[in-house]
Amino acid sequence: MDYMRKTESPTVTVAFHKDFPKSLVQKINDDLSSHNLPLLASINAWKKHPGEVQSLHVDVYAWDKINKKANKFTPNKAAFNIPICGTQGSRMVWYSGAHTLTELEFLTRSGTRAVHFEIAWQEEYKEEDELELNTPFFVNTLKPHRVYANPTDTRILASVRLQGNPSLQEVYDILHKQ
Repeated sequence: MDYMRKTESPTVTVAFHKDFPKSLVQKINDDLSSHNLPLLASINAWKKHPGEVQSLHVDVYAWDKINKKANKFTPNKAAFNIPICGTQGSRMVWYSGAHTLTELEFLTRSGTRAVHFEIAWQEEYKEEDELELNTPFFVNTLKPHRVYANPTDTRILASVRLQGNPSLQEVYDILHKQ
């Protein structure tokens, strides 16, 4: 499959390449358009091993930077997460508390440039909400969050990002205007 590639990260084992089959991109974009949603920016598949706890983070929105529509990376506001396997008993947990984000660039072991946002808390953070992702959900990826994999199964989830980086509220408003 030429539209999949392996990455160096210990928690991200498979990611879809931006140049995957045009027929698949067209089908996804047709479906998104039928709901008046922005077009596809990217799809990533995230793998967590049994019992793995992801580091607390805010997602990166790379589409504008990669496609030269922006000169820096920005936090991703929302994603459409689709469970593939092993999500029963896994949790996505969001945290609240005053914080700032700093963009950090680094090189992977293979020499590829990567970016993440470091969270600097100005106060003690606390768990705000959680969700077991057993069905597809639009989720807020701008709030600090992490995933707790279930203790027995490998968890794989696809995460769809939209062009224009709409917020969860913007997606909600679009879907509820119909």
